[in-house]
Amino acid sequence: AYHTGTFTPPTGGTAVEDRKLYPNRRIIIDYVYQADGSRSFTTGDLQIGTIDWLNGEGGLDLSEGQVKCCGLGRDLNMYQDQDILKFRNFYGCGGNGFYDAGLVEFDSVTEANETGYTTSYKACQVGHVYVVKTCDELNYAKFIVKTDESSFRTVVPGDSAPIEFAGYGLTIDFSDCSDYGKVYVRKCYGSPNELPALPYYWEITGLDGLSYSADLTITYDWNDVVDFSLSENNLALYNSSDNMATWDVLETQTDPVEDTLLVEGLTSFGFFAISATGDCFPDYVDTGDFDGDCNVNFIDYSMMALHWRQNTPFFDISPSPTGDGIVDANDLGVLCDNWLATWP
Repeated sequence: AYHTGTFTPPTGGTAVEDRKLYPNRRIIIDYVYQADGSRSFTTGDLQIGTIDWLNGEGGLDLSEGQVKCCGLGRDLNMYQDQDILKFRNFYGCGGNGFYDAGLVEFDSVTEANETGYTTSYKACQVGHVYVVKTCDELNYAKFIVKTDESSFRTVVPGDSAPIEFAGYGLTIDFSDCSDYGKVYVRKCYGSPNELPALPYYWEITGLDGLSYSADLTITYDWNDVVDFSLSENNLALYNSSDNMATWDVLETQTDPVEDTLLVEGLTSFGFFAISATGDCFPDYVDTGDFDGDCNVNFIDYSMMALHWRQNTPFFDISPSPTGDGIVDANDLGVLCDNWLATWP
């Protein structure tokens, strides 16, 4: 599973660029398989286990709890394309497939959907929960992929091509580097220490002893921003150089259309996380404008729906426009009164 390529350095000659990602990377898949045909993941004939998988190409057989490299009996095909791990349902017939339940707690997925399954290839998001409807057994399974090992790329001085870590949602553009070196990226899942942020963060290391200037672009999932009640217009990258003991907000360029954050001119790395500057809920929250874009629309409605009948505020600020600490019909009335309203 090595990926190599030849290139001509700016000073002449040829060299081999080591582009292998997921180096000897072990993928850990926790699964729950429902063998009685029901959609429940809490009761019935449940089989629970863990599958280890190393680089290559193969298929998951969740009913037997193993990886099959060839032959029939797979519930899912999987293959690795550099830093992207992809899944596809093995059978092309109807009625089976899988879907992405999102970045949620594994135990929170208690029942499989009746519809919404796909058989096409889908890039795996580490930490997301997937639900599978098998073909032969007509049963259901759920699984989560876990790994936090690092990938690396070689930095070539004078090479203007950005280095993309697609499976990690980031690109590093080195406008200047004093010598050859490797940059390592590790994406971890969980809440960063002392920072209310999206539940994952990146550790970027390498290039020890070298001087460089790097632009960092991170792509985020808009659904994660909504789920964790952050304001997309207030998003920013935070950096920690002391093992997440403290965090500093970076001057960040946001692109809500492309769902990207850009920080330019980094001369050192460390830990990086996505949070929001200021309050999670903006000044116009009392009008129903949850995302702070100065208008009330379906995005604000979806954010209100996520907090429906809840009274646990995020960032210690109530998501209730009426300020009584719980989202209910009174708050929905405020949002309706301001529907499609805009502010300067």
